[in-house]
Amino acid sequence: MTQLASTRVGQIVELVLMIIHELPFQDIISGQGVCKQWRAIILGNISIRQKIFLAPLTYAPTLEIASTHRLGNRPAGGHRTVLPKGNRQFHPILEKLVSFRTTTNREPPLKSHFLIYTDHTARSLLLDRVDGSWQDMLVCQPPCHLIRSKSFSYQNLKGISMRRLQACVREQFQKHNEQRMLARTELEVLEREKQRYLRGDKTGIPSRLYEAHGSPMTPIQMSRVSAKWYGDLKSRISDLQDVIVGRRIIYFH
Repeated sequence: MTQLASTRVGQIVELVLMIIHELPFQDIISGQGVCKQWRAIILGNISIRQKIFLAPLTYAPTLEIASTHRLGNRPAGGHRTVLPKGNRQFHPILEKLVSFRTTTNREPPLKSHFLIYTDHTARSLLLDRVDGSWQDMLVCQPPCHLIRSKSFSYQNLKGISMRRLQACVREQFQKHNEQRMLARTELEVLEREKQRYLRGDKTGIPSRLYEAHGSPMTPIQMSRVSAKWYGDLKSRISDLQDVIVGRRIIYFH
C-alpha cells in the first residue's frame, strides 16, 4: 500500500527532530504518544531529554509551557514563558509549589534555598497525580542533589527525581497524620484543663510547681505560679494546633 506523503515526512528523523525542538514542554511530552518512532526519537536525543528534565543541564533554561489562563469556561490556549527562579528552573508541576527564601542568621549555613510546603496543594499535584514518565524527570535544572526536612535528608549526586520528591512528600504526610492524631488527643486533655482553670478550678495545676517555691506561699506567689502554668498551657495548646493544621517544609539544595 502506498504511504501518504504526511506519513513519509513523519518518518524522516531529521525533520521530526527539528519539529520537536520547536515544541513547548507539554507538547514534547505528548509527542511520545504519537508513535513508537517519535517516542524513540525523543528519548534517544540528549538535547530533547534535557529539555524535558530527563537529563541534566548545567544552566537554568527558560521554559515555554501551555497557558493555564481561561476564557469563560474554556482554556485560552497558547503558551507562556516561565523564567528561572534564582539559579534554578523547576519542573512545571512544581511551579506553584516552589518558593525562594533568603536565609537569616537564624537559618545557617546557606544564604538562600528553595522550598516547598507539603500542604493540600502538594498532595493534589504530586500524590494524586497518575503515575507516568514525569516521575523519572528531574526536579529542576540544573539538578539539585539534596532534599531535606526536619525528619529526613536524601542526597543523590545525579540529581533528585520527581519520583523521589513524591516519595518524600508521601512520607511527610504519613508522619504528619500520625503526629496529628497524637496532637488531637493531647489537645482535648489540655482544653479541658484550660476550661477548668477559667472556671476558677485550679486543682489541675501540679502540686510540684507550688512545692518548688517552698512553703508557706503567699497569695501573690500562688497567683504567679498559676498564671505561669496557664501561660505555658496556652503555649502548648498553640503548638498542638500548629501540628494539626500546620504545613511541613522540604528544602532543595
